[in-house]
Parts: sequence; C-alpha cells; structure tokens
Amino acid sequence: DAAYAIQDRAIAYAGHPLGGWKIGRVKPADVPRFGAKRLAGPIFADSIVVSSSENPVEMPVLRGFAAAEAEVLLRIAASPPAD
Repeated sequence: DAAYAIQDRAIAYAGHPLGGWKIGRVKPADVPRFGAKRLAGPIFADSIVVSSSENPVEMPVLRGFAAAEAEVLLRIAASPPAD
C-alpha cells in the first residue's frame, strides 16, 4: 500500500497523462514479500509507440549496449466494469 501511494504521488508529480498500466508477475518465491502475485505500474501516454511495416520503431544502440523487453499491450475501447 505504501509503495502504491508513493507511485500515485510520483505520477501526479510527473504531470504526464497516463496511456495505460503494465501488470507484472511476481515470482512465486517473492509473493510473501510483496503480498501480491502481480504488481502494476503506469505507462505514460507519451512513451507509447505504435509500430508498423511502414513506420518501424527505431532503437539506437548507444555505446555498444541495447536492451529490449518483450511486452504485450492490449488497447481496449473502454474500462471494464469494476466487478
């Protein structure tokens, strides 16, 4: 709860609109430590890049290092019901 309160304050401080949320799985061994199977974090709207064959995303390699992380994002038209 404390971590999410800090995250909420950081989001407000950043002042950028949110484009969505990422949900990360917690390793089973860490579930007792975090008290959750999943953790959520913001995706800021200005960091979302849509790629296509006509508009590939560039990823410059600076000083010989690059990193990539596989993520799957779903775009839905409206928030689901709370229940």
